[in-house]
Amino acid sequence: MKKNRPFLIVILFIQSFIYVNAQQITSISPNQSIQGQTLNVTVSGSNTHFQQGSNTFGIGYVQGSSTINKVTVNQIISYNDQQLIVNITVPNTTPQGIYDVWVKNSADGLLFKYSGFTITLNQAALTSINSDFGRQGQTLDVTVSGINNHFLQGSNTFGIGYVQGSNTTNNIIVNNLTVVNDNQLLINMTIPPYTPIALYDVWVNNSMYGLVSKSLFRVITLKAPYIDEVYPANGVTGETISVTIKGKNTHFQLGGGTSAYLTNSGKSNSSINFTNIQVLNDSVLNASLQIPSDAVTSFWDLIVNDGYETITKNLGFIINPVGCNITINAGSDVTTNGSSSVNLTATGADNYLWSTGGTTASITVTPTTTTSYSVTGTTGTCSATAEVVVMVGYTGIEVKDNKYEKSITLSPNPNKGEFNIIINTSENIYGSLKIVDLIGNTVFEQQKINFSSNHIMSVNLNNVETGIYYLILNNNSGNIVKKLIITK
Repeated sequence: MKKNRPFLIVILFIQSFIYVNAQQITSISPNQSIQGQTLNVTVSGSNTHFQQGSNTFGIGYVQGSSTINKVTVNQIISYNDQQLIVNITVPNTTPQGIYDVWVKNSADGLLFKYSGFTITLNQAALTSINSDFGRQGQTLDVTVSGINNHFLQGSNTFGIGYVQGSNTTNNIIVNNLTVVNDNQLLINMTIPPYTPIALYDVWVNNSMYGLVSKSLFRVITLKAPYIDEVYPANGVTGETISVTIKGKNTHFQLGGGTSAYLTNSGKSNSSINFTNIQVLNDSVLNASLQIPSDAVTSFWDLIVNDGYETITKNLGFIINPVGCNITINAGSDVTTNGSSSVNLTATGADNYLWSTGGTTASITVTPTTTTSYSVTGTTGTCSATAEVVVMVGYTGIEVKDNKYEKSITLSPNPNKGEFNIIINTSENIYGSLKIVDLIGNTVFEQQKINFSSNHIMSVNLNNVETGIYYLILNNNSGNIVKKLIITK
């Protein structure tokens, strides 16, 4: 018995040494990926010999001495005996789940870490739609793009409306749908003329992979945008001026950025950019214009890009030579019932040219709808323009001289339905307030108002439509009438 004891001790020592120094994979970083991803994975080991012999790597399943690989191995770098850096690609078709990680080489044999790596579903998404806006009543082609979709597999339903969970609404008519590839659709669609103006969700429902959506598409008014007013509409070579540009049916606030410039392609093929553009609302912007000293003295076209479309006001600005100091006045805006004639008179120049073609200082017009008239006045080599609006609609406002007329302002104006009535007087004003549309319908009314000195009253008309309105403040001195413009 005593002779066998040392032998047993040696055997136990050898077994303990082998156990302590066993090769193993200790960690994988990162230990997860999504379908379709290409990434570097760092595999760390203990007592391994990664730099001795060649290495085979895989992420999949280990069954005894057999392995199944579910990823594509692009490159293996043996950083040292205890570390491998592996560049892999996880195919889109690899099912989501938890997988084994294994390394096999001639020195260590097969090493593995059970449940060492997780592959998750790569979420499908829509990324863009081009064009991302349309007008009421318009038929147009749009291209819908996304990532990780499978449009070529199964059937697709497309819509523009609202998405709430798995429920969808569609506000457009799909005329034709063409699948370009797994991540792109070409749609021909029609926006019904009654579709409300709003920002909508774009959605695609695939019969095999489900619903994807994103808020991407804006429906805007059927009416085409145009530049309604430029003030001042003239400048002198070498000067820098501040210019206010007012539009109708424009969307200065909605696009990716509003830009403006003057062009004189018919004369010098040159352009002058507006700078320091400040968008006040969807229809009004202020900008700085530095007129070069060598600019051609002539009529220039005004170009504005409102973020959706390019809008041109032909002959919208005049550049005069140094020494010109001319101002044209076309009078105050006028309201008519649509059947009566209105006389318009311009002052401030020797010669005139109206947008109607008239060449006298005064013209007579009988518009049936609200119309803006412009007049260009010229004295010698100097020219300037002015505009006047004849509003057709409600005329049932009796206007008398009122000492408070200049003490009351509306700000901002134009606005989106929220504005302030600002009273700038040392006296209190008592009376009633009413706001009417062009045909006389009352949209807001408040009786027994007491405006104290330097008072500000906030008004909310978010429930009314875009248009021109009259604010009528009645007191003992008569009616104070202010034109209010609401743009949405």
